[in-house]
Amino acid sequence: MATYLGRVFFDAHCGLCRGLRHRFGSVFTTRGWRFEPLQDVIRTGEFAIPADEFHREMKLLAADGRWSGGADAWIVLLKSVWWLRPVGVLLQLPVIHGLTARAYAHLASRRHCVINLPGQSGAKAVAREGRIKGAPGRPRLPLTAFIPLAVLPALALVAKPALEPWVFMWVLAFAIFSGCKWLTWQDARTRGVPYSAGVSALYLACWTGMNAVTLPEAPTTRR
Repeated sequence: MATYLGRVFFDAHCGLCRGLRHRFGSVFTTRGWRFEPLQDVIRTGEFAIPADEFHREMKLLAADGRWSGGADAWIVLLKSVWWLRPVGVLLQLPVIHGLTARAYAHLASRRHCVINLPGQSGAKAVAREGRIKGAPGRPRLPLTAFIPLAVLPALALVAKPALEPWVFMWVLAFAIFSGCKWLTWQDARTRGVPYSAGVSALYLACWTGMNAVTLPEAPTTRR
């Protein structure tokens, strides 16, 4: 039996959170983590933590009594699994940690826009949350869209011993930027935004912004 490592509190009203728990939860529960809906903890008043703070991000309470939240909670989880520990260490690097924390905060604040409650889907689920009433469900990104964001920084780390510190800093920053750039382009394509090959190349290679919907051939209305 695995040694008890702690408790992870997730938003049971969030379709994305439930999906991650369903798909990857066993990786962590078999190693001693226990997942619990944060709504249950708020209802019982077990901890003297404001409900708004619990709703803001995922919370983790380790067996030694230490709390972690958001991206830091994910780092603790990743480092508890031997084959995911390198990813956790990578996310702790100063530049990457800052970007990861910002990305998590951005996603967490908008997680109910992609919610999928039991018995509901698409516009009905979103309307129930009162965020974007009547809007269609946002399509999911394919897992391949995340490959550059995972591979490019890893390659930069492999090349680190051969680079001067300041060169490595820029190489790593460019690798992360390129991975995020590809992700935003894939997001626009998944949402049905039509681009020619030329405009796609312009966005990926020359465009300094990170919003693919603002390109010349993109529609002027956003969902």
